[in-house]
Amino acid sequence: MSLRGRGIGLASVLVLAWGWALPAHAGILTTGAGFLKGTEHFAGSSSLGSLDANVDYAVYAPGNYPGTDPSSGHEFVYAYQIFALGDATLPLSTLTVGVAYDSSTSTNVSGGHNATYDPAYPDNTGAHPIVESLTPSSSSFLSLFAPGISPGGHSAILLFTSPNPPTFTSASVQNGGVSDQELLPSPIPEPGTLALAGIGAGLVLVRRRRA
Repeated sequence: MSLRGRGIGLASVLVLAWGWALPAHAGILTTGAGFLKGTEHFAGSSSLGSLDANVDYAVYAPGNYPGTDPSSGHEFVYAYQIFALGDATLPLSTLTVGVAYDSSTSTNVSGGHNATYDPAYPDNTGAHPIVESLTPSSSSFLSLFAPGISPGGHSAILLFTSPNPPTFTSASVQNGGVSDQELLPSPIPEPGTLALAGIGAGLVLVRRRRA
């Protein structure tokens, strides 16, 4: 079930962060203690084959992640698990989740850390994830699966942490021949960054009124 289809905005996400829960789903992530959770479907086709996958996601408030928390309970934990469905004809190879990135200063304003996977929740196909750590110049959380996730298989639970709460940003799933982009949760910029953006918007309004 896609939260994007319900029109969940930033304000609603922050309300959820104060303790409102979403309806439960079938997977480990969608039935646990995460305050923001759900499933996004990725699909597509070309002459090379077809893509058919679900990505379960959950965001946990600091100290609430039930597995091995890379931040030791100090940050929000963002968790994802990808499932290759029956209509896929090629193994899933990549999951990418965008993060807030300021191209003018070449910095990652999302404050992401600890990109990894949880060994307590492994894959079931031997497709071990290779997780790219978030760096100041990175605009995405990237996982490569070798040799790939075949139909019926799923990945390990992939993690990264951030001091910042979530909003929905662009994400993609690829299988070597086909890709699809949807929305998954990722950190919002730090409050100072949001404040600066608000000040900028206010100045624009003042200038328009004076004009």
